Amino acid sequence: MFGLNLDACIVEVPEKYYTLHDYEKGVARWCPGCGDHSVLSAVQRLCKEEQLAPEKTVFVSGIGCSSRFPHYTNTYGFHGLRRAFP
Repeated sequence: MFGLNLDACIVEVPEKYYTLHDYEKGVARWCPGCGDHSVLSAVQRLCKEEQLAPEKTVFVSGIGCSSRFPHYTNTYGFHGLRRAFP
């Protein structure tokens, strides 16, 4: 009608909309002022903006304070150590 393409007006709504709360888990126990807090916050916001399903997302980390990252996200995660070679 009047040259409008009605197919272009259709908005797809995802079945589930994830909020920032869906990616948060626990209280980060890093030192105050540590940059890891801002990295964690940025990654959680990115997951929300990209609408990554928490049950289909995994974070893998190594050793050190920042490697507790998977424990502070409500996703799958693996916190491991590197293998020691003699």
